[in-house]
Amino acid sequence: MITVEGFYFTVTDLEKSVKFYEELLGMKPTNVEGNRWADFYNGDKHFGLLCDNKINAIRRVGNNGVLNFYSDNIKDDYERVKNMGAKIVAELSDTPDSPYEYLSFVVEDPDGNTIEIAWYAP
Repeated sequence: MITVEGFYFTVTDLEKSVKFYEELLGMKPTNVEGNRWADFYNGDKHFGLLCDNKINAIRRVGNNGVLNFYSDNIKDDYERVKNMGAKIVAELSDTPDSPYEYLSFVVEDPDGNTIEIAWYAP
């Protein structure tokens, strides 16, 4: 069986991207390997950044996946992310065809990777 271990974005400037995600997530990376990669662990959830010449040569940088973060307070987090100066790609809105209440917005990181930040009713 294959299971999800983590999700990584390929980036061009690790320091700049780490700073962005520290501010977005409100946490420091749990592991940084030089200028090659950084990991952000939150319990069993794992997100990372890859910045390596060999990796970047074979992987697309920018919008190379769909990353989804969950928010406990979507309206406050939307305002906070806007105040960070991050580029909002899709404004905070509901998903009318969803079988349950689902609010989300989409933001870009410094390399143009899109991140959906969502809240949904349990």
